Amino acid sequence: CENGKNDGFVTGLLVKPEETPEQIEKWLYDFPRIAALKVYWNYGKTNSFESDILDYAPEWMWEVANKHGLVFVIHLSHDSMSLNHPKNIEQIRYLSKKYPQTKIQLAHCAMGHNPYMFRKGIDHITDLDNVYLDLSGIGESMTYAYAFKYFDRKKLFYGSTSLVVKACPILSAGAL
Repeated sequence: CENGKNDGFVTGLLVKPEETPEQIEKWLYDFPRIAALKVYWNYGKTNSFESDILDYAPEWMWEVANKHGLVFVIHLSHDSMSLNHPKNIEQIRYLSKKYPQTKIQLAHCAMGHNPYMFRKGIDHITDLDNVYLDLSGIGESMTYAYAFKYFDRKKLFYGSTSLVVKACPILSAGAL
């Protein structure tokens, strides 16, 4: 970003498992406006809707995020159950407790496109202090109703990359 042109804006760094902690550390040093690491399930070993979080977001990423107090944006997999899938619940709980300085942002209401699976899963994460829900990208009104009813409203937010993309391109560590 140009000096001072976009004061107040931050960006996320798109990361892949094949990158290294050293690459990410360099990007964090070179671009101090990076406030988050962002991963997608299709970067995992299996590249499928059934990838586990630690397949596409290995622990070294969590160590870097925790060290720098970053947000970690996760797009959940196990598409048929999303938040209610036992592996997602287990790994969110594990990562939340092991890396308490990392704010875990569950993108799109923890991929709550199925409000009934979202409702069944939300009870398993409401006690975690560093887990947040991003309310963007969901068209199901019941998912919103459940998020507002069962989740701490201080940990619900709407975020968009639209303005940031125009102001400052999303960085990709793969460009190193």
